[in-house]
Amino acid sequence: MEEDRPVGVVRFDDLGGGEAEVHIIVAAEARGRSVAARALGAACEHASRALGFALIIARIKEDNAASRRAFARAGFGPERRDTLKTDDGEIPIVVTTWRR
Repeated sequence: MEEDRPVGVVRFDDLGGGEAEVHIIVAAEARGRSVAARALGAACEHASRALGFALIIARIKEDNAASRRAFARAGFGPERRDTLKTDDGEIPIVVTTWRR
């Protein structure tokens, strides 16, 4: 929230065993101001304490430099390269993690 306006959403998919996958969306007008990094950091801390997630995984398109920077600033790392299989083929991604 910024000035009582929603500027993004962070969602966790429970993978079981204390692990989750994180997803984030930031409004276009809020991008470039470290909103994503701050939201991710706060959300991961909360999810760790309140939901018991010890490991949070992010899958980011390899060419999305802004998202990769935001996740790194939020405490995720290191990155490893992987691919995401879709009906249309494969998408190069990086996988990075946050640990309690």
